[in-house]
Amino acid sequence: LLASDWLPVLFDDYWIAAPSVSARVGRLGVAAQVKYARNTDKIVTPEGIVAGTSKQIEWAARVAGAYEVSPLTVGAGIGIVHQRLPDAGEEGKLTSTVPALDLGLRYERSYGLSQATVRPMLGWSLTNVGPTVDFGGEARGDRALPTKMHLGGAVGVASRFFPSDRPLLRLVLAGGLTQPLTNFEVEIETLDNEETLAERVAYLDADGPLKALFSSGWTPRPG
Repeated sequence: LLASDWLPVLFDDYWIAAPSVSARVGRLGVAAQVKYARNTDKIVTPEGIVAGTSKQIEWAARVAGAYEVSPLTVGAGIGIVHQRLPDAGEEGKLTSTVPALDLGLRYERSYGLSQATVRPMLGWSLTNVGPTVDFGGEARGDRALPTKMHLGGAVGVASRFFPSDRPLLRLVLAGGLTQPLTNFEVEIETLDNEETLAERVAYLDADGPLKALFSSGWTPRPG
């Protein structure tokens, strides 16, 4: 609600909203999220006059579920990601809508000591696995969906003295690593225009999710 057009003072050029809801019943957990982001750029003439604005919009809707098989929890999610690039003159708006898959694992154990409870945790996830992004129109090539692999670990320590049913002291040390799994090649194509003059066009050719995951994606290129 805060990231709405009726609050232009707080969210003028860029804002993002990501409401979510989650619930757990026994060993089963479910969740849903809607994410909406908008970036507005001002179009300024060389004389410094604002001639207009250009909006770039992205939204994603996801649902996920997880099931605990102690000490392991497995989860998966599916979503739709929609992007709209700024207006492209006579070609109109360039849009793309693609599905995205998320996978996750979490390991968690608890060990009781005389004065404290120690809980080590380890998590792994693979997010945004899906087809390449093609904005259509006359544009050549495609872009990679930003697939990422995450690995995280944590150790939590809580005192075994419980005033008011809460630990007197709780300490958690956590860390994580993220590896982008995207890769593309710059392709050069020679075209003939109406005047039969050779014209070289450069465009991006992104790898698909399987190739990015098992082959090229471990050395991502900028962009």
